[in-house]
Amino acid sequence: MKIGFVVNDVMTEQIGYTTTRLAMWAINRGHDVWVIGLGDLAYDPDENIRARARTVPPRTYKSTEIYLKTLQGKSSIKERITTIIKYILSEGMSTGNAARSARMR
Repeated sequence: MKIGFVVNDVMTEQIGYTTTRLAMWAINRGHDVWVIGLGDLAYDPDENIRARARTVPPRTYKSTEIYLKTLQGKSSIKERITTIIKYILSEGMSTGNAARSARMR
C-alpha cells in the first residue's frame, strides 16, 4: 500500500512524534511510505497538485531514531510525486457526502 504522511516540516520532525512512529511501523511492514512537508506541496499550472516527498530505503528499522536520521539524512530518497488530492477534493464532496457533512455540522 502507498501511504503519504503530511507533516509541518520533514526536517523538524522528532523521534517521539506519532507520524514518525506510524511511518516507521508502515515501512517495517512493507508499505511504500512517503513523508511530505506542507511547504513541499505545489499547485502546478497544469492543475495537478504535486509534492517533493521523501522516503527511506526499504529495510527494517529497529528504532524511530534510526528511521528519522535516515529520512532526514543524505540516504533518503527524494522524489517529486503527483498526488490524488485533486480527485479527493472534486469527488469526495459528491451530493451524498455533502449532505452528510452538512448534517454533521
